[in-house]
Amino acid sequence: MQTATRKVVYLGLDVLGDLFFLQVAFPILLRNVFAWIHEQDSELVDPVYAPGEVIRARFAVADAKVEVGFRHEWTRQEGRREVDVVDGRFAFAETAEPGRYWVRTADRDFRTTVNLFDPAESDLRMPGTAPAGDIDVERAGFLFGRDLWPVLLLAAAVLWVAEWVLFHRRFTE
Repeated sequence: MQTATRKVVYLGLDVLGDLFFLQVAFPILLRNVFAWIHEQDSELVDPVYAPGEVIRARFAVADAKVEVGFRHEWTRQEGRREVDVVDGRFAFAETAEPGRYWVRTADRDFRTTVNLFDPAESDLRMPGTAPAGDIDVERAGFLFGRDLWPVLLLAAAVLWVAEWVLFHRRFTE
């Protein structure tokens, strides 16, 4: 949600659902959310590129050369390349692999990523309602359609309380 004076992002996670917060794209999603909140209009490069897409300057720079550094996530290859600046602009096309990239100018570093984003993971809009008749077949018959973890949690809590009572009453000695 965005108003004239405020930007708000609600990020709800279902810990019993798909475990999205444990996926590789989750930190990059958070980085993009914070970038949107902090208005990165002054950023030299876009926050995310698709593999094979050319990293281009969004505005002119005064340097004659910029240094582009990278760390690929799959091959763990790291490196740096100097890129010539022509008419205040540069282009870096060696983005075949996902990973972290940065552009270093004389003033500062600008960070970006190359990622295989799933459109559903990077979409910040609220999900639509599920169609009527959509049932959860995977959990339909197990424990009357409920999860097992609350039962196990209750059993662990009862065991812990029993151990505590037995210890303090000195029945175990």
